Amino acid sequence: MQVLWKNHPTDKTKNGTREHIAREAATTAVTFGWCEIVRYASYVDRLSQEAPTGSDKHNVTPPTPTLGWGIDQKQDGAVVYIIEVRASGETVRYELGQETLAINNGCPQSVLEQAARFRGAPDAAAVGAAQLATAKQQADEYNEKSKFFRKW
Repeated sequence: MQVLWKNHPTDKTKNGTREHIAREAATTAVTFGWCEIVRYASYVDRLSQEAPTGSDKHNVTPPTPTLGWGIDQKQDGAVVYIIEVRASGETVRYELGQETLAINNGCPQSVLEQAARFRGAPDAAAVGAAQLATAKQQADEYNEKSKFFRKW
């Protein structure tokens, strides 16, 4: 917070000057009548006063380790994804054609091979539907034949 010193408590040479001080200190100084709060001309002025040296060199985003890799398939089975689960909780999906990006991010070769096998395999939902259709047809045939069975 920027203040204009009217009666600095320890350094009288600061009287009549502007200074950026912590909000709590400014509130206390205003309460005692030592200074008054001065509005900044713009946000650029405020930021230049609050952080004149820039960001701390140690203030960096830490890398997010990958918890694991796997594969996933859409409900219709048409698209197979390579999945990367990160420690930050995010899940990254790599589609067909993005294998090089997955490799650059550390995807193991075994997961790439598994995804390739899945892409060439028949769709599990389609296989299940075909088996169900076959089972229904067999049941209908049996029911048709059983009409003529002797019932006692």
